[in-house]
Amino acid sequence: MSVMSNQIHRNNNPELPCLEELWYAGYSYTGDVNSDGNAHATDFNALGHLVGRTWCLDGESSLGVFYNYERQDSRAEEVRSHIESDSHRMRLYLISERDDFYGTFTAFGGFNDFDSTRNVSVNMISEQNLGDFDGWSSAVNFESDWTYEEDDFLVQPFMGLQWMQLTTDGFQETGGDITALALQKMNINSVRTQVGGRAKIFALEDRFSMDVEASWLHELQDYEEEYSAGLVSTPGQRFLARGVNMGNDWLNVGPSMNLSLGPVDLFLKYQASIGEEGTLHSGQWGSEMTW
Repeated sequence: MSVMSNQIHRNNNPELPCLEELWYAGYSYTGDVNSDGNAHATDFNALGHLVGRTWCLDGESSLGVFYNYERQDSRAEEVRSHIESDSHRMRLYLISERDDFYGTFTAFGGFNDFDSTRNVSVNMISEQNLGDFDGWSSAVNFESDWTYEEDDFLVQPFMGLQWMQLTTDGFQETGGDITALALQKMNINSVRTQVGGRAKIFALEDRFSMDVEASWLHELQDYEEEYSAGLVSTPGQRFLARGVNMGNDWLNVGPSMNLSLGPVDLFLKYQASIGEEGTLHSGQWGSEMTW
């Protein structure tokens, strides 16, 4: 959500007017989730691409759509298991500016394809289980901020509200004669609030800028979902399982920089999301050409 907001709201260069444009941005992130005594610690990383189109509705509003592809890999090295996923998302966004106040609305729906490898070694049993399953995601994000600018300095406090729904189809693992699992369909809802601000300093006749952003994100839902699973070899027996509890509060902190070279605009951003059970490092890079 932070990557999307940064791109479509022009946080990299708020001085640019609304432009009828085709744009691209890339991003990557890496992070880890600590073990909570139930599930193993997990490391994950991803690489994503965004391609969008923006139309100016009037002097103060714009409408846009974009496609997002993301490749993610999650690994629990302690048990030699991992999941790879390909995500495809289509999004719609609307931006409105009134004096120094901005409002940004974003909505998306997406499809995910997962491939999992789970190794099990217990006593004399050593098996590798493979999974191939699908999922869907949808979200709505609203962000509002106020901008104060004085000479070469800009301050922008903001607040936001996010809703997300994640669904995974039920599936059966293959490969293991004894330990292969059959898992039920899973559904998770998330409602989050975000409060923070960013400060930006301009230099070199406003061609170069550096800024820092900080925000607090709070999850309102208890999204630690329990789900039913069972062994494929004994279909009549089921048990409950759950994933790692990610915690309900996250602190986001990140610097970024922007360089404008005539019609070309280059930007680079880093962000650390620090939560109760882990830390996420993300980066965004991009270039824009206007004519």
